[in-house]
Amino acid sequence: MLVDNLTLSMPCTTGFVRLADYLFIAFTQSSTFGPTDAPLLARWAKLLTMIQIFISLSIVILLISRAVGVL
Repeated sequence: MLVDNLTLSMPCTTGFVRLADYLFIAFTQSSTFGPTDAPLLARWAKLLTMIQIFISLSIVILLISRAVGVL
């Protein structure tokens, strides 16, 4: 019952928001750079967090590739 009440009270029900929610969950679960202590509810916060995670992963991959290139 609690889940039904939460899904009914969410303000945005368009397909893009659902897609953004799924992308956010997949992005944060596949990386360790996502927020783990507080859930983000706003779409803009989720998108900004995904951008931050992407930048962090890009920097880590770049540093690893440079280190391998030096060897």
